[in-house]
Parts: sequence; structure tokens; C-alpha cells
Amino acid sequence: MEKEEKTPSWGERISRRKFLAGLIGAGLLVAAGGGYRVAKHAFCADEVDGELPVRHLRQIVASDNEHGRIVMFQTEEPLTEPVVEWREDEGKTTSVEARGESFTDDGATQWIYGAELAGLPQGKNLLYRIHAKEGAGDWHPLQTDDGEQFKALIFPDSQSSDYTDWTGLVRGAWERNGDSKFFINMGDLVDNGEDKSQWEAWLTAVSPMIDRIPLAPLMGNYETYNLDWKVRLPLAISPSSRCRKTAARSFRATTIPLTTAPATSRCSTPRTTRRMHSRRGCWRSS
Repeated sequence: MEKEEKTPSWGERISRRKFLAGLIGAGLLVAAGGGYRVAKHAFCADEVDGELPVRHLRQIVASDNEHGRIVMFQTEEPLTEPVVEWREDEGKTTSVEARGESFTDDGATQWIYGAELAGLPQGKNLLYRIHAKEGAGDWHPLQTDDGEQFKALIFPDSQSSDYTDWTGLVRGAWERNGDSKFFINMGDLVDNGEDKSQWEAWLTAVSPMIDRIPLAPLMGNYETYNLDWKVRLPLAISPSSRCRKTAARSFRATTIPLTTAPATSRCSTPRTTRRMHSRRGCWRSS
């Protein structure tokens, strides 16, 4: 057993081990399986969407946001023949297969589904929902890009031992900027990619907007850690090959295809297809 060490004074350098030990002693973290996780959260996500037990419904940017969108969601049990339906007002409903696979994180098995919508009309306010043999979900708004200037929310690292501040930040930004067309999280979304409580906290925090506007996520190194702090792909994003075609497109660390650049960009002008190069921090022509 290690000798007891004195509590460091303010200004004194503190090791990662001492820091984590202090958090555990304060009840902010719990240790398990060689890793650390958030002890508890004061919020939880809705687990029912209409008639379906769908969790964490979310939109993800597509390669062409004028005519496409990626829709993802999770369930505790597999759905029978799930599809994503979309329509314009009371117009014809189009169905797209939602491909899913099970994955196990932190000892809990879930199902993750993804569907890539294509051929959407440009610049339209659409509706979409999840439909399966078990029932139908609620209709949610989906707005395609009109090719004009737009507003986006950009957030830095959100990883934390307590996502209360992150929740206040992201929800406050959304309340003040409800006309934003999408949002970006610049890597390190969570502190450990296998810790289920981390993903639950992050997804719950963004739940008021992520089903309404798409996320453009960038992967940091912390998403790739398992509970033993070894590197592995984050299963909560793309569990295996069948889902990877859809889901992994939403989580690339190099470039994210977008349809237009913001008017304030110092690297481009509007109304032209651009790519955001995360390492350079600006918009450049494709």
C-alpha cells in the first residue's frame, strides 16, 4: 500500500493520480475496471419517441447538406424492420432503411442505427421520424441547406468529470441562437470512449437540438480510450462494418464536407462548396 501523502497546497503541481484520487474522495468519480467514470448526473434523456423506445435520436451532417442528412438513434433492444421516414408537410412519405448493430460498452449492450437520407429537396423544412413493426415515433423537424449564408454553433472540448457546466453552455447557446443550422464539437466529446455514463451525459446535454439540427463531430483522442485507458475505436459511434458505412462518415478527424462557408470566414466566400480543415482552423475551397 502506498504511503499517505500530504494534501498539495495551492500553486503546487499535482499529478494525475493525486488529482483523480481527490475527485474520488470527494465523490465526484468512482473507480471501476481500471478506469474512472462520472459518478452520477442530475439529468436523464427521454427513452420513448412516440410509440418506440428510441434513445438519443440525432442528425449528423452529410456530404451534401442541401440534399442529404444522416439520422442515427439507439435502442436497448433491436427493432423489427426499422426505417427513417421523411416528408414535406403533408406530402408523400419516403422510407429509408435504418441499419443497426449491437455493441457493448461498459458492460451494457445497446443497438445503434443509422440511415443516410438522400435526394432531399434543397432549402426545405421537412419532417422525419422512426418507424418499425413495433410502432412509429414522433415527427421531428429537418431543414435542408438553402445554399445561402448561415449561422453555426462551434464548441471546444466537452470532456469532463461532471457535465453540468457543459449542459448549461450548450443549452444556453442553443436558446440564444435557435436559428443555427448545425453545430460542431471540436473533438474530445467525452473523457473516455467506453464509459457509457460519459456518452449518456453528453448526448443528454445536446438533446434539445441534436434531433433538430445536425452535428458535425470531430474525434479527439479521448473517444478512443477504453476503461483501461487503452486505445480502441469508439463503438458508441460506429460499432462494426455494417453500420460503419453510415455512422463512421459522421466522425472523421480530417475534414467535414459542408455546402457553404459562413460569411465571416477569412478563408473563403459564400455560396461555394467548402471543406472545414480542422487542423488549420479555417474554411478552404474543395
